[in-house]
Amino acid sequence: MRRNSGFTLIELAIVLVIVGLLLGGVMKGQQLIDGARVRNVIAQLEAQRSAILAFRDRYGALPGDLSRASTLLDAAAADGDGNGRIDSNAERAAVWQHLALAGLLRGSYDGIGVSSVWNGCPITTCPRNTLGGDILYNWGQQASGPGSERNELRSGGRLPAALLAEIDRRIDDGDASGGDFRAADYNAAECLSGGQWKLSADAPAADCAGVLLFY
Repeated sequence: MRRNSGFTLIELAIVLVIVGLLLGGVMKGQQLIDGARVRNVIAQLEAQRSAILAFRDRYGALPGDLSRASTLLDAAAADGDGNGRIDSNAERAAVWQHLALAGLLRGSYDGIGVSSVWNGCPITTCPRNTLGGDILYNWGQQASGPGSERNELRSGGRLPAALLAEIDRRIDDGDASGGDFRAADYNAAECLSGGQWKLSADAPAADCAGVLLFY
């Protein structure tokens, strides 16, 4: 008689347990990575907001808009027009140069690159978010929901909607179209559904952005 060979129930159970542990480890690792990215973006935005407010308190003008920057900061600093708005390519670029020269932001920024509304700001001119999107401080109305034009701190693109939704829950109200942290109109068709963060698994939005409003 021939003896049949194969896996026993105990062996199969052991294999399933090992596979479950591996999958659980992968999922836990991804959660840790996602959590670190959320904390990184929050810390970056909060640090930049604090730096902008501190600059305004110190010099009586916004970074990038300071009309006497070449006198008060450095001869190489780009002067703004002093109208209280970051509303030109030159001023958008100068924001980060002014903050760095004032010692309120780490890094060195040249202040001479062309800083467009969402993309195209050189890394020597603008900081980047954790996934490489250009961070901008800019006059406009890119925040989703009701409001008016104002100076907005924009997180930069390339951020998943789920990550932005978690940031919104942690620092604001979780409402993509209300509160102080909102979805940006940038790529809104892909990132929003009914005015809220698009989180459906079958249509993940991976190139989204947020806007932090403050006064």
